Amino acid sequence: SVSMLAATGVADMGTSVEGRNSGQPGLCRLSGACIRALHGQVIIAPCPDDWNSGLRLARREGMRDEIRAKRWFVGLWAVLLLAKLVLAAQLPLFVDEAFYWQEGQHLAWAYSDLPGLTAWLTRLGVALGGHSTLALRAPFLVIAASLPWLVARITAREFDAEQGWQAGIFAMLLPLSGTLGLLAVPDAAMTLATLLCMDAGTRLLRGVSATASLELAAGLA
Repeated sequence: SVSMLAATGVADMGTSVEGRNSGQPGLCRLSGACIRALHGQVIIAPCPDDWNSGLRLARREGMRDEIRAKRWFVGLWAVLLLAKLVLAAQLPLFVDEAFYWQEGQHLAWAYSDLPGLTAWLTRLGVALGGHSTLALRAPFLVIAASLPWLVARITAREFDAEQGWQAGIFAMLLPLSGTLGLLAVPDAAMTLATLLCMDAGTRLLRGVSATASLELAAGLA
């Protein structure tokens, strides 16, 4: 009958109907409900308790994996930030940093060798924290510390929360991205701009919105 063909078609899409050839009630799991095939009739009913309990168990395991990944992310982020703060306070000033600091003492919209943001950030650091290497590098450390969180947020939106935390961990473990912010150089700000443009681009592919457009403009600026 047509109803049995419908049940068979559902089974062919990755589910199973038990007993459809024996005249016994058949069960087919479909999005948390069951399709019962009984004497040529297709009935949609709640899944048996064992299936529902299996779904609840899978959800709990997924939540545990997500919490575990988040704990690893937060722990690694805190350790890495602390290590960066110690190193940034101890490392002598790099020659390029001294040049950017000098440019920051004479603010302009742009400079001959780089956009204005790097010099502006060095000026902000010394204005808030005084003339020290840690204060000079502080704005870049803040930007670098935000990058793993942004990677995690983008990945979680595109996939799921657990994979988002895992992507953030991998971003911190990469040598180049993990050491961003140690020096007052344009790399941290450029990486942030790249992520903003990528995030805005994926959002705009789904639909134009004011927030995504502003995010793209901020990344391009």
